[in-house]
Amino acid sequence: MEYRATAGTGILALTMGWISPRTLPTLAGTRLIAFAVAALATLVLPGCQTNQHEYRAPRTVAAASPASPRDALDRFLQFYLHGYGSGLPDATERAALAPLITPTFAAALDNAARAERCAYARHHGTEPPLIQGDVFSSLFEKANGVLGINEVANDGATAEYTLDFEYRTPGDPGQASKWQDGVRLERVGDAWLIDDFIHRGDWQFTSKGSVKAMLIDTAQLCVER
Repeated sequence: MEYRATAGTGILALTMGWISPRTLPTLAGTRLIAFAVAALATLVLPGCQTNQHEYRAPRTVAAASPASPRDALDRFLQFYLHGYGSGLPDATERAALAPLITPTFAAALDNAARAERCAYARHHGTEPPLIQGDVFSSLFEKANGVLGINEVANDGATAEYTLDFEYRTPGDPGQASKWQDGVRLERVGDAWLIDDFIHRGDWQFTSKGSVKAMLIDTAQLCVER
């Protein structure tokens, strides 16, 4: 099944400070995590790809826990395409996501958000956010379509899937970037919950690897005293 955002996604401003936008690739494929230098100096299954019709997901995430890995992923994509903007999820977004993620991943998001509030207060809003761009996929601008959901492994306690993402430039649907990221899930009681996202994009400035590890590192960039 093909998932598609129902509204175009604008390209976010690149406010890195220490990286000139002119050095970035023109292809919509750059994901930037803004660990600003000033801040660092001062702060302590079998594949599934069915019909190709446009998918219009509900704009809310049900409160009940997901009963299967695919249920968790379907509901995450509803949130991702319709309930999430960019950067670290805010308190409302984290509340919507909470039924779908493990306590450890939820804590990583909360702690990174706390560090971002700390950095904002310490620098009086003069520095960019610690994390910019899409958290959940490799692409800074954020995917606006999902072409496939594929099971890689499932032993009954943990599971791994890949998501085939797509970004089509607003106003120029013929210009598309496609890539694949990973998702790890854990069984917690009777529920299947997302425990991590794995970025696998190959753009020059993208952040690769575990999102949970990146969030844990971010939480150490500013500690409230």
